[in-house]
Amino acid sequence: RGFGRAFEAFRYRDFRFLFIAQMTNAAAQWMQMIGLPLLVLDVTGSAVHVGIVMLTRTVPAMVLGPFSGVFADIFNRRTVLLMVRVAGTALAIWFAIVNGTGHVSLTDIYVFAILRGATMSFDQAPRRALIPSMVPPNAVVNALALNTGGQQLMRVSAASFAGVIITFWGIPAAFVALAFLY
Repeated sequence: RGFGRAFEAFRYRDFRFLFIAQMTNAAAQWMQMIGLPLLVLDVTGSAVHVGIVMLTRTVPAMVLGPFSGVFADIFNRRTVLLMVRVAGTALAIWFAIVNGTGHVSLTDIYVFAILRGATMSFDQAPRRALIPSMVPPNAVVNALALNTGGQQLMRVSAASFAGVIITFWGIPAAFVALAFLY
């Protein structure tokens, strides 16, 4: 009985869909966290550029993050998530194509990092705000715990998976996988 309650939120279809979307999103993010610095090193050979690219990925989230919560409260959260997902997917496909051609430039990397940081900032607030509307009040804590646990699982497994993909098929293949996950 106690073990069954550990997965209580999965009884609700909408939460299951949100959970799957969150896990693929988290997997893509962690694959990107491995692939992007390696790509920067491959293109430039500069550790300084690695740091700057990762900073440019983070700054939009810091600047836009407070507004994303307000945005999620004003507009329909599902619509916001769909728009963010479409934008993130289009961006990932574009970057996978550019990367796959072998003509990726440092400018392309910076554009990808900035735009991906911006789309990420509008993802988390509406996603978390949707959870209480998908499960009854007695399952909200369980749903939040499952969501957090799943993200931690993706942190480890997707980063490892990115390493395997890069080892056997190269950096561009990791960005193709990332586009597929988005």
